[in-house]
Amino acid sequence: MGSDYRQVYGEQPRLDYDLARQNARNWSPVCRCSLPWFNTKAFTTTPEFVLPNGPRYVPNVRTDTIKSMDFSATKSVALREGMRFVLSANFFNFLNQVCFGGPDGTVTSTTFGSAGAAARPRRIEVGAKLNF
Repeated sequence: MGSDYRQVYGEQPRLDYDLARQNARNWSPVCRCSLPWFNTKAFTTTPEFVLPNGPRYVPNVRTDTIKSMDFSATKSVALREGMRFVLSANFFNFLNQVCFGGPDGTVTSTTFGSAGAAARPRRIEVGAKLNF
């Protein structure tokens, strides 16, 4: 979130923790994003020729926590003397836990305050090598 916004007097940008957590996990198929992570009514665009009064960064707004379990499996087989075959598989985010990217910080955007995409999908790498 840049400094191109004004903070509305009397509105707190921070939502109740339970509501913010529920919104972050609630996916809306209409905008293909989560519900707002913070109180979007606390911000408005800065009129022309007026200095913004909002801070450069809102300290209580963070991205989603990274929950990732990685797993690797390797099998090595001796084919004959001096020759070995190695098969390996690496799984990143093995349990495929959803981690959203940060919230949209553009005040004029329709998805302001909402996270738009998953940041770390599951990834699998398989490799094989022959040592001789």
